[in-house]
Amino acid sequence: MSKVIVNTTLPTVVSEIDQVLEMYPSHPHQQVFANPDNRQKLVAYVLTRVHNHYAVVDEENYCDRASNSDAELASVYADPWLYVEAIVRQGIDEMLQQQEMSNCQLPEAEYTGMIASHWFG
Repeated sequence: MSKVIVNTTLPTVVSEIDQVLEMYPSHPHQQVFANPDNRQKLVAYVLTRVHNHYAVVDEENYCDRASNSDAELASVYADPWLYVEAIVRQGIDEMLQQQEMSNCQLPEAEYTGMIASHWFG
């Protein structure tokens, strides 16, 4: 029977991100992280800054183990969950700042009639 290494931190971090985002307003926070790419970047941001826990499980039991990992990890983390929540909030703030800066660098054309290509028909 083959074994699988499972990151038990991942589902818990994803759950924590969902809970924290529910506390933020819809615009821009929830809208920005509704994009799967931005959500994955936030997950990666948090996972690189917290201690990860792994388990070796039978391949057959992988699905059962994944569904139980939240309860197991909560007992391992206890007080550090406040740290994980702080890292999630920090990641949200940093990613929103980066997006705001990139939006400032790309001005939108508000008056398309003023663009030179429209002057000469």
